[in-house]
Amino acid sequence: MKNYPLINPETGKEVWISRSVAVAVSVFTKVNGKYCVLANKRGPGLPNHVGQWNVISGYIDYDETLKEAAVREVFEETGVKININDLNLYCFEDDPKRENQVILFRYFCWYNGPKDVLTNKNCEPNEVDEIKWIPLSELNDYEWTSENHKRMIRCIFLTNYGKYE
Repeated sequence: MKNYPLINPETGKEVWISRSVAVAVSVFTKVNGKYCVLANKRGPGLPNHVGQWNVISGYIDYDETLKEAAVREVFEETGVKININDLNLYCFEDDPKRENQVILFRYFCWYNGPKDVLTNKNCEPNEVDEIKWIPLSELNDYEWTSENHKRMIRCIFLTNYGKYE
């Protein structure tokens, strides 16, 4: 797909349509002595992977930095307020063969705040079906949007925080 111009019906001005940019955030913490990652189960209002688990992710809004988008998405989808200064860039993926050709920036952080604030009341209706702190030792017990998700979560944690079992 090539970039192409489109006329905005509200303003009459030409805008250019191109690939989307998104963030994915692996938020780690310790709950009841177990290392965990914050994850959500995709709800029926989403176009794909409904009922599967993923780390928090979403698209960049206009006039927003990548880190601001990461903080916003985590709060909207889970109720957890992470500190923008705690975010670390792990990698970015820009393969045009990627699903929807999304350019994805993967972040991670450690969270020391309250663990009982999980809520999806701030997100789009039916976007998030369930939210959990999933123990890293139990990643295989959940159906993820891809095997790559589990590998990425493990790799990020082991590279930055050490063993989790």
